[in-house]
Amino acid sequence: MKGAFKFLWRVVASVWMPPVALVGIVLAIFVEDVLWSKYPALLVRCMLACEWIVSKHLGFILILVSAISAVLFFCDLARKKWRRALARVGLFAVGFATMWWIGDCYIHNFRGHQVSAIEICVAGKDTAKIGEKSFSPDELFKILRLVHLKTRADSAVFVIGEDIGVQDFWINFLKWCNAASIWHLAFRTTDGEWPFFYMDTSSCVCSRIRMDLKIAAVRIREGGVLSFEDNYRDDCGLDDVDGNGVACNLFDDSESSVFGDGVSARYDAAAVVVDSGCTDCRLSFFAACVRRLNEAGFRTVYLFTYERQ
Repeated sequence: MKGAFKFLWRVVASVWMPPVALVGIVLAIFVEDVLWSKYPALLVRCMLACEWIVSKHLGFILILVSAISAVLFFCDLARKKWRRALARVGLFAVGFATMWWIGDCYIHNFRGHQVSAIEICVAGKDTAKIGEKSFSPDELFKILRLVHLKTRADSAVFVIGEDIGVQDFWINFLKWCNAASIWHLAFRTTDGEWPFFYMDTSSCVCSRIRMDLKIAAVRIREGGVLSFEDNYRDDCGLDDVDGNGVACNLFDDSESSVFGDGVSARYDAAAVVVDSGCTDCRLSFFAACVRRLNEAGFRTVYLFTYERQ
């Protein structure tokens, strides 16, 4: 045991400790990202149990390495070992620069392709499953926030385990994704993934998107009735008028105006607009609308929801 401590001290006290430790930080992050990508469900439990370590481990290691290097530097000066003291400063600078250079290359050339979307099973109106473990909406938010902070991933894929109402899905799943900065969403079925975006309609980003894009929209009404709008606009509500008193968003266009052959080429995006008064719409029905828009050629599909006053 004494020999092991002596060996450990020699490693820590070595002038080569800073570059090895600092470069090791990037390698550790790389390994962790690979594990997140391949086995997210396996790591969720550990990440929730030690969230403070996850969020602060990089800064802690940097401070620890810096503190040890500074103490040993002054010790070398006190012993008049000038060359060793200068070597510590130089190697620390080299290690620090190498860490940031490798980290920058890794983030720009690898991380974006390595981290995959986390798969969430909708197991109930207030229950999400990742792997075999179940989570409440609050716990799901913590997981999504950790995934985003750790990997900068902004994607999630939903599998429908229980066909809950769209309003429950919106309140207990989509709003938490939005709060955790998870923007890119999709439904996964046996024959593919059907992507869509969700952002809170009160956000400035969401308003800006709808003002700048030409959007075709499908509205889901009470009873699962669909209506269509070939020029969805942001400057008025669902059945309102714009600033000039002109009626808009009446959703009285034909189905072919949205789903006709080649129609998608005329639009920047499509939207599924769910009336918040629609209490009987099931998640599978909404997912079918998203799928149909994807199959019609719309490559950008948004979900907009409205609180009725």
